[in-house]
Amino acid sequence: MVRVVQQREMMTKIPPLAKLMDAMRDAYEEFSAGNAYVADVQHVHVEPRDEDCEGGHACVKSGYIKNQKSWVVKVAGGFPGNAALGLSNSQGCMLLFSQTTGELETILLDNGHLTDVRTAAAACLCISKFAPAKAASLSILGTGVVAKLVAEYAVGLGFGGIIVSSRSTESAEKFAAFAKSKGWAKVSIESYEQATARADVIVCCTPSTEPLVPSVKPGALVVALGADGPGKRELGPAVLRGDVKLLVDSRKQCEAFGEAFYRPEGLPTEELGEHKWAGAPPRATPDTVIVCDLTGIATQDVAIACAVRDAVVAEDDGAK
Repeated sequence: MVRVVQQREMMTKIPPLAKLMDAMRDAYEEFSAGNAYVADVQHVHVEPRDEDCEGGHACVKSGYIKNQKSWVVKVAGGFPGNAALGLSNSQGCMLLFSQTTGELETILLDNGHLTDVRTAAAACLCISKFAPAKAASLSILGTGVVAKLVAEYAVGLGFGGIIVSSRSTESAEKFAAFAKSKGWAKVSIESYEQATARADVIVCCTPSTEPLVPSVKPGALVVALGADGPGKRELGPAVLRGDVKLLVDSRKQCEAFGEAFYRPEGLPTEELGEHKWAGAPPRATPDTVIVCDLTGIATQDVAIACAVRDAVVAEDDGAK
């Protein structure tokens, strides 16, 4: 019998940040080591039906980690007009099938929440491993669901303050209030240009199709989350210059439709899963800029889907 799990039920089954970051690290390593199968990403652009509808976009990611129980299909979409309807902009679900029989075993009706969570956890993993020593300021570009999760998770990562940037003053002010409610004592609102010019760590969480980050200071860490499909871009050419350290989750994906697509000729990419996490960070000098280009890979979805499914099954078994 297929187990259907609603979003409200799975909220208490999501692992804490430390375990999520470990799961994301393992997902990257399994992918880069060739211990996983990941299908090509499908991108679906949903055109507006009429002038009152904004339309949206969705992606389908699927795959599995070898010798585990399940293979996973994830559908995640963003529909900007949902806010006016009282709905989340994020929508979607995850389907878990048996690697042995192919049977559908579990449906996680997460409305895209697990994708948002694993994305924010991956950003925090990069911050914890690659941020400059004594990083004092965190800049978050965007005020959506992922941006809020990054702010909530990163409050314990040792920053002195957070800088909020948005095209909308109202959205920035609401985000600032949210950040304060999550424990950020020092919150400021600045333009994209001001924030990125002075922040030690910059996390980009927008669906922009034009560069928002004109430049960053020497030694900064940039975690780019928004360019997860063709045509999206958040970083300007002065950021992706020839001397940066460019880390990617999937070389194939990032070079096809991530920020790495816009890199100058000759700039190499290194997959996160190829990095030796226990060693020294890949910062050649204190002035080295590191860019983490995260398009999201299916092994991340497999990791979080299986973790939530296992927690649900354990609770079900305990109730018998």
